[in-house]
Amino acid sequence: MGQSKVIDSDKNARRQSWIPGSPLFSSLFSSSPPMKKPNDSSVHRSHSLNEHTNAQRPALAIRQHSLNMDRTPPPLRSKSYAASCSDTKDDKRPQSQPQQPQQPRPCIKKSSTLANILYKAKQRHHRRSLTLDSVIEKDVEETDLHEPVRLLDKDEYEADKSQLKNDFMNLAFTEEFRSTVNFAKLKQGRILDVGCGSGAWCIDMALKYPNIQVIGIDNEDWFPEEACIPPNCQLIHGNILSGLQSHFDLNSFDFIHIRLMALVLTATQYDLATRYCWHLLKPGATLELLEMDTEMCSTGPVTKKLNHDVMAVANDYGFRINLAPSLADYVPLDDCLNLQQKYQSLPMGLWGGRLGVLFRDDLLDTLRRCQTSVCRYYSRAKNDKAFAADVSLACREMGQYHTYANFHFLTVNKRPIM
Repeated sequence: MGQSKVIDSDKNARRQSWIPGSPLFSSLFSSSPPMKKPNDSSVHRSHSLNEHTNAQRPALAIRQHSLNMDRTPPPLRSKSYAASCSDTKDDKRPQSQPQQPQQPRPCIKKSSTLANILYKAKQRHHRRSLTLDSVIEKDVEETDLHEPVRLLDKDEYEADKSQLKNDFMNLAFTEEFRSTVNFAKLKQGRILDVGCGSGAWCIDMALKYPNIQVIGIDNEDWFPEEACIPPNCQLIHGNILSGLQSHFDLNSFDFIHIRLMALVLTATQYDLATRYCWHLLKPGATLELLEMDTEMCSTGPVTKKLNHDVMAVANDYGFRINLAPSLADYVPLDDCLNLQQKYQSLPMGLWGGRLGVLFRDDLLDTLRRCQTSVCRYYSRAKNDKAFAADVSLACREMGQYHTYANFHFLTVNKRPIM
């Protein structure tokens, strides 16, 4: 397993757009709401080799929710998960229940305007949310479980978008919220990023912890030049599932990280990937999963239609559309300790400030790249003009309805050998 291959001049030219001030960078960040901000609050490139240019977390008071292992859809959850709950492979939105004694509403500080808006949006979504009965999960026969199933169109700027997504994640989540591992104390450790994209997360971790060996693997070769990769970082281009099965030794990693792979790996492949990773973990080591709920919350009619079209196609391709709230299904409960699961709601659109704009742009790009699959599924001609009109309406709806989405996060330790 060597370091990343030297890439051609066209890729080098494209990767120049990672640099702040470039046309792509400026265009993607120009849609933020017109507000005055001091210079020190601007978003820094997390891919920079300068350790002091980490992305700043905006002063947005977004309520975080800590849970254990519930399967109820996120907008309706307010209590901790029970550690042993029944299997919910067919997760659905709950139907009407017998009237229960009214529980006190969670206290939200009046000083947090964004938190208040988000709370009210959740109440509206709870009242008018539709079930997903029209999207029926079914068994998918796959000839080769290790072969990628492509739902999204390829994009020549995928590397840039992978980098921007890493910046968005750094902006949205603090490291304390994401990880329970004290990496500073992990001397001579090994960590693995499954589906590393451009390798941005791996490079950040390698620069921050030079005593740790960081390895990333991805199906696509969108890695930067070798000169930009730290000596303790290795990026591998190859089939993820085959690589997990054959490239690494068992019980050889202290930490394995999988994020935003719900629309990259089918339900069967996701199960295989997490099982392979479990065998690669050392006893006592940590597995971390982070996924976004496929269904957006508090949506307008156009946004809901775009969202449900993608969910229907994803389900038909074999992806699990309710994967994020059910991450604990992929953990061997008889061989784990310290299972923690929580979620956080993030705003989408101008009403969420710079974070909301980044999230909106990333999500609309995902919807755009799904259009070929959606049109094929519904046997209709691709109409870019009509889709652009729908996107314009969806952008307005996100502000009007205060649209948001939930990110689910799970950490768990492999049981040590006694």
